[in-house]
Parts: sequence; C-alpha cells; structure tokens
Amino acid sequence: MDKSVNKIKELTGNLSVKQNEKLHINSLLSLFEKIANIKDEELEKITAQIADSLETVNESSFDVSNYKKSFEFLRRYVKQKHGFIAKGELIGQAMAIGSGLGVAIGAGLMTINTICLAIGIPIGISIGVTIGALQEQKAKEKGLLY
Repeated sequence: MDKSVNKIKELTGNLSVKQNEKLHINSLLSLFEKIANIKDEELEKITAQIADSLETVNESSFDVSNYKKSFEFLRRYVKQKHGFIAKGELIGQAMAIGSGLGVAIGAGLMTINTICLAIGIPIGISIGVTIGALQEQKAKEKGLLY
C-alpha cells in the first residue's frame, strides 16, 4: 500500500492545479491515508491498479475514463467494506432528498397560493443541507470521513 501511495505522490507531484482537481488527487491521497493500515488484498489490488493507471498521467495516452472508473470502484469498495465516506457526499445525498421534500412541502402550500411551490424547494434544500452536515460531522467524529 505504501508503495502505491508514494508512487502516486511522485507521479502527480508536478500536475497543474486544474489536473489535480479533475483527477481528484487530493481526495485520493486523503483516502489512501485512511486506508493505509488496513490489510485487505482486494484493496491493495485496487490501489495498485490506480497507481498503474496514473503512470501515463503526463502523456497524451493517459486514459482518464479508466482512472475514474478505478477510483470510483475504490470509493464504493471502501464505503461498503470499511465505512469510509467522501467529504461532501452525505451533504449531497441529504440535499437531494431535501429538494424532493421541498417539492412536497411546496405542493402542499400551493393550495394557499401557487407561488408557494417555489418557496418549498429552498426550504427543503436547507433542511437537507442541515441534516447532511450533521451526518457528516458524526462521520468525521468517528474518523470515517476522508
């Protein structure tokens, strides 16, 4: 695992800020720090695959889609097997649920006035963001957020 982390740091050290953001390198390295002490063969295979896919990051033959598929697979795997959650993921999920709730609130208020449909959506989103932030805070306290 340490070999993969060092290899990725070396390969991505001279990438531009835009490339770092596009490839979510900071999130990847943060996740690697969280899983560094976990002994899991499948996890080691996935990290090695990601490190191998990044070998050509500075070349025109770099396959971004292959890298993103591997990274997404790693994220799903650590969430399912070890409970680690990406920063902002819980807020996004709760916000989506909240917007649906807001439409329901707005539809209920629409009996009063039709403009109330538009008022319900921001109310639902703000409820969702609040709930998501609380969930994320709890995950951070448990050490599950990367």
